[in-house]
Amino acid sequence: MAAVGFRQHCIAKLNKPKKANTLFDLNLSTTDGKPIDAKLFGKDKTISDVNYVMDLETALHQVGEGTTRETDFDDAITLEPVDGAYVFTYETDGSLTPQQAFNIAMDELQSRFENLSGDIERAFA
Repeated sequence: MAAVGFRQHCIAKLNKPKKANTLFDLNLSTTDGKPIDAKLFGKDKTISDVNYVMDLETALHQVGEGTTRETDFDDAITLEPVDGAYVFTYETDGSLTPQQAFNIAMDELQSRFENLSGDIERAFA
């Protein structure tokens, strides 16, 4: 079994370092073990690495809407879309090799574009 995802790439911006401590104090880390803290953002206070942005996006759920931390956090970190840049992801439960999962994902993506093309043609007919 494979899961496919396709979305616009974003960069993360550290807007309010002191308020961001609401997130940083949770001692969360990236999938490769780096702490999610102000150092991850670098001197320009941005993160553009796809994997780190995805890790941060997941971490932001801990301080977002519906948590008791959202007021303290106050949008200290924002995700901003990058025009023309997209992230394509796929996962497998282990029953498929990475190559098989990728090929299935490509077939799914092709099917979605063909359906979209057909919908557009019918709309202008």
